[in-house]
Amino acid sequence: MVEEIVSDKEITRLYQLPLLNRSFDDRLNVVIVQKIIGEKIAQVIFFSTDLDLSYKKVIEYYSARFQIEFNFRDAKEFWGLDDFMNLKKERVENSANLSMFMVKVSTLLLDKFRISTNNSTAGIRDLISHYRAIRYFNETLKLLRKFNPKMMIKPEGLLF
Repeated sequence: MVEEIVSDKEITRLYQLPLLNRSFDDRLNVVIVQKIIGEKIAQVIFFSTDLDLSYKKVIEYYSARFQIEFNFRDAKEFWGLDDFMNLKKERVENSANLSMFMVKVSTLLLDKFRISTNNSTAGIRDLISHYRAIRYFNETLKLLRKFNPKMMIKPEGLLF
């Protein structure tokens, strides 16, 4: 045991040790997180081939892993990573980088959107719908101006 954290309702114990696996000859850096809440015990086991990593770093890296997977899912689902049909290396890299760039941009926009709408549960679909609505609204205004050029629309009266 490398650390024990005791609070009013739970005990968290952290263990770290190098272990061997029957499947291969290399040693593994194994970190076990055990939470005890009343009568219930939950355990999570993390593995690393880097024997020099501290237990805190192993836990930190695994936490980042899930965020990376969420970002990859968003890139596939919302920003076209799943749809591109490129075969050349440079085009594949450009498509992947553009998708991941859009994940980052949308994350920043989503943070601002959640604050401005006072909705902490808003997601990417809400953000996309919001910007689509603005686009459709502006395109509709352009059409109205095309059919009636004398129409005046005050920009300060718009919500966008």
